[in-house]
Amino acid sequence: MSGAASGPGGQGGSRGPGGLALRLRREQEVLARIRGTEDRIADAITAFAGTMQFVYIHAAWFTQPSQPSQ
Repeated sequence: MSGAASGPGGQGGSRGPGGLALRLRREQEVLARIRGTEDRIADAITAFAGTMQFVYIHAAWFTQPSQPSQ
């Protein structure tokens, strides 16, 4: 069948590992632009929650002596 389009969806030019890597990179760039502010904030919180600073702050916060109630 000569003249038939090659590749997924009839898109030619993405043959071989180099073409696939380029296509993947483009898709990642598009998805990065689509990500919203909420996703970026959630990523920042998640990144901080995985640090030792987070552990130290919470250890200090929750080991404070409580005030006696009157």
